[in-house]
Amino acid sequence: MLAGVFIGLACWREDAEHCSYNDGDSSCQARGLGQFCSACESSNHGCVDARPSEDCAATPEEDPASGPGPIGGDGDEESTGGGGPVASECAANAECSGATPFCDTGSGQCVSCEAMAQPDDACAGLSAAASVCGSTGACVQCEGEKASACGGTTPVCDGAANVCVGCSAHDQCGPAACNFFTGACLPEDAVVEVGSGLEFAQLSAALDALGAEGTIIVHAGNYDESIAIDGERTIAFVAPASELPVWWASVGAAPQLTVGAGAAVLMDHIQLSGNVSLAHPGLLVQSGRVWLDRTRVVNNPGGGIELVDGAELTLRNGFVGGDDNDAVALSVEGSDARVIYSTLAAGFGDAAALRCGLGVFVQARNSLFVGRTAADEIQCATALIDHSAMEMDLGGTNQTLGVMPDTSWFQGYGVGDLHLSSMAPSTIGTTAQWQTGEPLDDPPTDIDWDQRPAMAGAADYAGADVP
Repeated sequence: MLAGVFIGLACWREDAEHCSYNDGDSSCQARGLGQFCSACESSNHGCVDARPSEDCAATPEEDPASGPGPIGGDGDEESTGGGGPVASECAANAECSGATPFCDTGSGQCVSCEAMAQPDDACAGLSAAASVCGSTGACVQCEGEKASACGGTTPVCDGAANVCVGCSAHDQCGPAACNFFTGACLPEDAVVEVGSGLEFAQLSAALDALGAEGTIIVHAGNYDESIAIDGERTIAFVAPASELPVWWASVGAAPQLTVGAGAAVLMDHIQLSGNVSLAHPGLLVQSGRVWLDRTRVVNNPGGGIELVDGAELTLRNGFVGGDDNDAVALSVEGSDARVIYSTLAAGFGDAAALRCGLGVFVQARNSLFVGRTAADEIQCATALIDHSAMEMDLGGTNQTLGVMPDTSWFQGYGVGDLHLSSMAPSTIGTTAQWQTGEPLDDPPTDIDWDQRPAMAGAADYAGADVP
């Protein structure tokens, strides 16, 4: 075979227009004669459409006498001055990236992960952080149902970016709840249900059955009990969308729920109301952390939510307070609170929708504050409030509603139903501004799962309800 090639080369040396003497592949492409230059081809000035073998691949020669391609050189295929091979696109995987992360040493070309015999295994061998062969040919962290690499505080696959991210909704965690504080899913093997006819009839019994972490699925019913959670525990109370359990306290010796130091509680779609005590709120957070979604802490004469001693609260799409005289819907003392898309209401006398003491950090966005009291409904000079509606004038991006004439702005103010009525000021509907981030996107729905605009910068209803 080589003898025949050399015979051909004897003729090629007479062709000064051969591509191996004139910029190789580029010469063929520029003259429209083909895509590649072959040192084993004499016709068409050496230009061919199919990629030649390594032995026939040619580089442009500066001296025709030295011969084109690898055959006409000095026999050293690594030489550059004597007709060595065309510089390969790659010699190792490290030289490849993106949609072609692997080097095919046979062709010297970077290829997609799909070209490998075992695509996922090949990606895992290349990088443990991108162990999935994606549909684009690139190795990615995850894609679609291939999310085995996701876990810990990044258990969810972001399909748009093909990376593992923290959870942002409970339904991303199967039967368990999402721990919004960390982005991790709570354990799937620590889920219990409470309700009539189920294994647990009381919240306290269900709580006792769990360890340091767990999810309690709370079904419709009336739960008359007071619970305290402290220590290093993370517990979620989550109700199905079609059910609204009511948690009350007829004895009145304590709040319905007290969250102490070291503990974290997440709650979704549960109503805390009817604590008969004038001395205790519905929810007391004392050095602990609480995240409330679509939760109603209403009609508790001793107040709605009280934060003390370094507590931390995130309140989204919540109703808090009601027509309770001398009660504070949200009281913050030496603690932090973030209020997003929530409605806070107060009664007569020494009442307030929001009241702060010393050493607080309070942020409120896209929320609604009202009270029947003659005093200001917001008594928190250091609070950072924007795109919210209230009776008083806070200026900035906030909307001043003027004095609430009666309770007709709401469907059932006296019983803690803070859904807006047709009598509510129309300006409430354009006050809020839906935003992304911080740390999660604003909720895509309201307290009743009615759709919000879910578009950054879009105007929206302030408060928890989109009527």
